[in-house]
Amino acid sequence: MRVPAGPLVSLAICVVLVLGAEFTLAWVAPMPDPYAAQRQVAGFIPSAHQPDQLYRIVIEPDLPGVAPVHENRVNRFSTNNLGFRGDELARPKPADELRIFTVGGSTMECIVLDDSGDPSRLLQDTLDARFTARDVRVYNAGKSGDRSYDHLAMVSQRIAHLEPDVLIIFAGLNDLMAGLFGVDYLHLETRQLGRNDLLKLLAGESQLYRRLHGVARRFRRRSAREIQETIAFETNYAEKAALQNSFPPIETPPRVDLDSYATNLRSILAVGRAAGARVVFMTQATTWNSQVDPAASVWHWMRLRQDGIYREDLMDAALKSYNDVMRDLAATEQVELVDLAATMPKSLEFFYDDVHFNDAGARTAAAALAQQLETNPPAESKLPSDPGY
Repeated sequence: MRVPAGPLVSLAICVVLVLGAEFTLAWVAPMPDPYAAQRQVAGFIPSAHQPDQLYRIVIEPDLPGVAPVHENRVNRFSTNNLGFRGDELARPKPADELRIFTVGGSTMECIVLDDSGDPSRLLQDTLDARFTARDVRVYNAGKSGDRSYDHLAMVSQRIAHLEPDVLIIFAGLNDLMAGLFGVDYLHLETRQLGRNDLLKLLAGESQLYRRLHGVARRFRRRSAREIQETIAFETNYAEKAALQNSFPPIETPPRVDLDSYATNLRSILAVGRAAGARVVFMTQATTWNSQVDPAASVWHWMRLRQDGIYREDLMDAALKSYNDVMRDLAATEQVELVDLAATMPKSLEFFYDDVHFNDAGARTAAAALAQQLETNPPAESKLPSDPGY
């Protein structure tokens, strides 16, 4: 039975037009793959910023204490040649450079603050003026969502090879969040891709599909978790807070995993000292359960989990248990400690939400770190081979 030539010709024309559109769009106006993150296979460093990136973050009106630096309410977040926030990193390390790394999650990353207001930049400016005999460079390795095992990977697999003089570890908050979800610290969990996953990844290779996907996302209603966890190029913290406040309270305390957290802190400390670095711990401060600023809770959005909101006092107590682990380890292992949780008021004067610094908070945190390092100058600190370390 012969197939009519007309349908075959029509089919061939459609194939040629689709292929032509694909090649043209890929060449002239390519769109990013919406599933790029799902294609990545974690290596030694499962979480890190890519080198030489520049993001323009549009700051929503009335975000407490955050004053955009550039036109159109924009702040800039950029990374250097190795994916850290800060100046270009020279290799090999110059003889006169005092090299400092700050390691943490979003509270250290400070993505909504401009490069000029990043606490690591402020710390660099302060110390560079103080230690005139050294060229001070502070590199921010913070990244949203990173937990203590991410910090361990970053310190051991990347930073240790870059000859750090000082390591500042600002951890705890994301380990609390990991505890809420029952995260497996032994990384035994695996996920097998199903047929739908494979079809989705295949479709993501098409420029036409990417455009249809982008249009569909504009009309699709986002889930509560997507709203809470997505880091947008235009901030939406008022939306996140409003969403949280629409849920009922959870009366049970959040789950914690303090032993795993302590193990990772000890490992980070050991790797840092083995690399010849001076290690400084800094505790996590929040506005939870504030007794000085009742308005702070209006901007809370991070207590929402599943179908309810953990009470402020319960979250505050849970995070205190992580900070206490850091305090105890600092005391037993003779690690310098900047106890920010004990000194920074729980106020929108220093935070724009639950835990993230605004401009004044970044300045205050940088000043506290500078004071600690100025008290015992890094240039005079002892090496781990010294019995008195």
